[in-house]
Amino acid sequence: MIGFSEFSKDYLNFLAVRPKFQHLGYGKLLLDALKNTFCNLTLHSNDDYNYQFYLRQGAKIIEEDDDGIMMMKF
Repeated sequence: MIGFSEFSKDYLNFLAVRPKFQHLGYGKLLLDALKNTFCNLTLHSNDDYNYQFYLRQGAKIIEEDDDGIMMMKF
């Protein structure tokens, strides 16, 4: 397995790609499939690396709390 995602309705709970397959476009492929399936995909992220990835893929910040957790939407 190269990667997987976990979601419920239009909320992305988890998206992961094995380290040796990262930076090869697999995360983008997984995310694109989810974005094509769900019109309003929402997620939370407090990890700067993940946060930057989602921004590069077109996510918009819709809310930020005091702990640095971003609510993002595609």
